Amino acid sequence: SWQNDPFELWVVLSLIIGLMSQTVAMSRSFSLYDAMFDFAHLLKIISYFCVLIGLLSSMRLLFEKVESTSLELAEMIENWPCGLLLFDSAGIITSVNRHTETMFGYSRDELLGRPVGMLVPDVSRSTEPAHSGSYFENSSTLAMSAETELCGRGSDGGSIPIELAMSTVTTVHGVQSMASITDVSRHRELEESLRLHTDELERSNKELDQFAYVASHDLKAPLR
Repeated sequence: SWQNDPFELWVVLSLIIGLMSQTVAMSRSFSLYDAMFDFAHLLKIISYFCVLIGLLSSMRLLFEKVESTSLELAEMIENWPCGLLLFDSAGIITSVNRHTETMFGYSRDELLGRPVGMLVPDVSRSTEPAHSGSYFENSSTLAMSAETELCGRGSDGGSIPIELAMSTVTTVHGVQSMASITDVSRHRELEESLRLHTDELERSNKELDQFAYVASHDLKAPLR
C-alpha cells in the first residue's frame, strides 16, 4: 500500500498540500500577490519539494537494496564450496574466493593480477584465454560449460586433479570468464581404491575357480 512506499507517501502528501493551496489559500485570495496568494504559492512549492523528497527517499532505499544484494552475492561467492575465480581476456586473474586460496595454497594477493595458467598450467588452448587472445571472440568457447578434468598446480608445485567448468559473465570491468574449480583428489583416491579392490576380488575369484577345478578333478580321479 502507499503507506509503506516512501515515494507514494510523499506524492500523496504533495497532492494534499497542492489541494490545500487551491481550495483554501487561493479561494481566500482577492488580489494578486496578497498574503493568501503568496501563501498558496508557498504551499505549491512545498508540494514540489514533497515529490522531490519522495524520489530521493525511494532512490536511497533502492541503492541500499542493491548494496545489500551485492554484499549477499559477494558473501555467497566467497563461501562457495568450490573454487571460483574471474579472469579477463588476457587470462589475468581479477577475483578469487576463499576456497581457491585453500585449494591451491596461495593467498589472495598472490593470485590477483597473475595469469590463470599458474593454477591450471596444462589447460588446452581452446579453453585457456591466456594462450589465446581471441578467447572471447570464439563462440564455441564462450558456450563451454561442461566440466573438464585437468590437473592444477599448487603453491608447492604439486599436481592437483581438478574438474573445471567455465562460463562468461559481464562485470563493470567488461566481459570476463568465470572458472568453477573442484578438487577431485578424494574422488581419484576412492576410484583407485575401488579399482584395487575390484582387481583383488577378480584375482580371488580366479583362485577360487582354479581351486574348485583342481578339487573337482581330484575327487573324480579315484573313480576312474
